[in-house]
Amino acid sequence: MHAQGKVQSEALLTISEEGNVTDIKIVGDNPSMNKEMERVIKIMSKNKWTPALFDGKPIKSKFRLPINMIVEN
Repeated sequence: MHAQGKVQSEALLTISEEGNVTDIKIVGDNPSMNKEMERVIKIMSKNKWTPALFDGKPIKSKFRLPINMIVEN
């Protein structure tokens, strides 16, 4: 039997001026969800991301990705 309810995790990461993802940190109460989020973010970070711009120039920025799931039987 699986647990029911809301599961929340949040990925915190940095995107460099070049579009590289660094400093990945996953927070949340469910260790399984956190581990899966980290696995997926690492796969996603193999590709370059589009960096934030300031005055038309790429800059280093922080990115927050919250994930909420409702688990039902």
